[in-house]
Order: sequence, then C-alpha cells, then structure tokens
Amino acid sequence: MQYFPGAKEHIPGEERMLSRRYYKQRYYPQYSKRDPMEYSNPLNIPSLQEIFQQTFKKAGGFNKKNDAGEAAWTSDSNPTDCFQLFPTEIIYHILICLPSKDVLNVKLASATFAALPLTNTFWASRFQRGSEFHCVFEAQGLQTKDYDWEAIYLSVKSLQNIPSFKNRRRIWKLLLLVEELHGRLISTELKGTTSHSFFEPDAPEDKRSWNLASGVLYQPDIFFSYGCTSLFARTIDITCKVTGIFLTFARFNSIKYVSGIRFQQRNGVNSSLGYVVSDEEIDMDVDGSVLSKDGCGIFGFYLAIDSRGVRALSLLASNGKVSTWVGEHDGIPKTRLLLNHGDILSLKAG
Repeated sequence: MQYFPGAKEHIPGEERMLSRRYYKQRYYPQYSKRDPMEYSNPLNIPSLQEIFQQTFKKAGGFNKKNDAGEAAWTSDSNPTDCFQLFPTEIIYHILICLPSKDVLNVKLASATFAALPLTNTFWASRFQRGSEFHCVFEAQGLQTKDYDWEAIYLSVKSLQNIPSFKNRRRIWKLLLLVEELHGRLISTELKGTTSHSFFEPDAPEDKRSWNLASGVLYQPDIFFSYGCTSLFARTIDITCKVTGIFLTFARFNSIKYVSGIRFQQRNGVNSSLGYVVSDEEIDMDVDGSVLSKDGCGIFGFYLAIDSRGVRALSLLASNGKVSTWVGEHDGIPKTRLLLNHGDILSLKAG
C-alpha cells in the first residue's frame, strides 16, 4: 500500500521518511501523483496581485460607511435581546473580533446585530492578525478609509481554493508558530555559562565528559528533516544542597518542551540554565515532599523525551525520593539520567 502524506499535515521535522522511489513519485513534476500545492508559488499569486492593482480607491460618489460613528442603524425594541443595551461602538467591536462565519450566526441570533450594517472598518479587519486573510500581506499598510474593503474581501475569498493561495495560508500558519517561538526566545535571556559549540566557536571549550540524554540529535552541519540540533551550549555548577527546582516550558505547534531549569540552593543562590521565564515557572516539588527545607542533593532525573526534546521531567533526589512528573509524559519514551557524584553538580544543555 502506498502512502503519500499531504504537505499541510506536517510541520518541519514531522515529514514522513520516504524511500527514494516514493520521494521521486512525490516531488518530481513528471509524476502525476504530485500534489499541485507542493509546487505552487505561495509568494507570486498573479490573480491576488491584480486585486490590489485594480481601482479599489474610493471614487467621489462612493459613500460606504467607514466606522461605527458614521453608520446609521435602527432596530425595534426587543426585551429578549440583551445586546440592544450595548452602545453602538461596543457592538461594532464585537463584530470585528468575531470570525467571519460567526458574524452570520450572531446576526441570525440577535436583531440588534442583524440591523447593523457592516462597515468598511469591519471588512478591513478580515485582513488583520488572527483573521482569515492575515496571510494576504499585500493588504498591510493600506489605509482603511481609502479602499473598498468589502470588494477586496469578496475578491480574495474567491481565490482561497487555488493551490498557490492554499499553500500560502499553510506556510503562513507555520511562520506564525516560528514567530511566536522566536519572539519568546529573543525576549528572554539565555542562562548559563557559555561553552564552545558550532555556532559559538570562540567560547571556552568544556572538555569534561558528560552523561547524555537527548532527542534525535544531529550535528549542526548535517542536513536533517527529523529530530533536532543543538544551537548553543550552556553549563551551570551547583555547589550547595538544593531547596527548589523550577521548570520553564516553551510551546511549539501545541506541544510543550522544557526550555529552562532553575535550581534554588540553600545558600540563597539561584542557578538557571536555558530559557527561564520567572512568571511561568513550575515547581517540581510544590508540596515539599522531596526536597526538605534544609535542602537535598540531586541524584538524577527521569526524562520523557521525543525526537525534538524533553517533554517532561521527574526529579530523583539523593534521599531516594522521586517527584511526580512535570510536563506531558503519557505515551512519551522515557529514560533516566544519573548525575556524577561529587561536591559540585554540573549540568549542560544545548
């Protein structure tokens, strides 16, 4: 049985590993089973560009209402319609916040909304972040008052099923995921002592031997379509007993991964590794049943790891106690990482 996964089903790193035969059938145009969406240009869509090249500038006789203050509307009193008590501006704001399919539903459910005309501002909002046509970046920067946005909306809607537009929408959703993750990373300081790595070759080299636990890890100079690669190397040394351990998670494609860890030591020193966000931390020993007030040594960790990284952690203390799992661990492969014993506990992440 042959299986040809669609491009829209995967994010980078989740693609099925295909044999050379299937790869040729899937990715070369001379094979009829190739999905048109995979070779349709998402950037250059002539029919979309024509919409914005046409004369949608408002002519002198064009008088579509632009905002809630200009749009006149009336509705009969209806004691069962709670929305009739709202000011016009709030009603319009609700419409702008709703997805287009829900606008029709609310007009069917409420006479107040049914009597309200859709303004030019409403139609322009369909191209804003979070709306159905946010991927139409050609609309960004255009002044609402200068264009007939209802006409633009209807014209763009007629194109949404062509392969190039579907491809753009698919890629745009992926880019928003990357943007969210990138924004999170650049707003958070990377914690730990810098160590030599592929992308930081001038940093001091750490020649210690390490017990390793990771996802499917590839070297940074090797092409890969599955698993993960290390972008940095950071280390921390913990010299006192630990009174608290806290995890920070980062979400990508609705999956949470451990992005940082903080150790609270008995001497008051906090040692952080990775991307730690203080107001999003989760305490690994929230009830104090594993780490006492006087602190405890760390013997190791149980880890739930998929191909891309660590999904959950469980603490193994030197007193023999094991904490509950923190993170998503059900159905995830698990391993145990035992730490080297000594006066100093060292951890490395990348």
